[in-house]
Amino acid sequence: MSENVKKGGVIIINDNDKNSVDAIKKTKNKIIELSKIKKLGIKIEPKVVGSFNKLNASMAAIVGDTLKIPKEKIEKSLKEFKGSWRRLEEKPSIGKTRVIDDYGHHPTEITMTLAAIREENPHAKILCVFQPHQHNRTIELLKGFANSFHDVDEVIVPDIYKVRDKAEDIAKISSKILSEEINKACKKQKASDGRGLKKTAEFILKNHANYDIIVTMGAGDIYNIHGMLA
Repeated sequence: MSENVKKGGVIIINDNDKNSVDAIKKTKNKIIELSKIKKLGIKIEPKVVGSFNKLNASMAAIVGDTLKIPKEKIEKSLKEFKGSWRRLEEKPSIGKTRVIDDYGHHPTEITMTLAAIREENPHAKILCVFQPHQHNRTIELLKGFANSFHDVDEVIVPDIYKVRDKAEDIAKISSKILSEEINKACKKQKASDGRGLKKTAEFILKNHANYDIIVTMGAGDIYNIHGMLA
């Protein structure tokens, strides 16, 4: 893909990532490596949590430097950035319980996002409410999903968001089956079938005080649950 960059273009890569290094082997354009950030002396202090967000901020800083943006402006922008919609987005708390919403719907995204939350909150009791996206996709990624929740204490799967699903796929997988697979893979965690958004919201309203943080995740209509928690 790197060879498709126009002549005279610049490619910024994470030189600690083998795939990124392999991807630029055929390019003739200028390469700027992530390790350059140390030489720039720019403070990377994003408000959003997680090592992957710090990595993203570092790459953004290099872009800013490449575009001749003053160091002070880059640092100020990184400090003021609060994240984007549905990416570790802070929602109104329920009592003393924090609520975080995230669009993550692939096993890698889920794992990294929950690891970031755990990293910042090592002793918190965390409930993740995860809504898979599409039945066929849930079947294909079942093993990955089942192994994505080691950094939380409990998981509720309210339902599977239906998109272009065939009847045979709907018959093969359910929130109950997925929660059972999570229980098999994550021995220290407890996963359960939420039996729909409404019943899941009712559970949260009754039990939120048992958790320090509740995370809602998924690319479907999981965000509608927040209106049920008011």
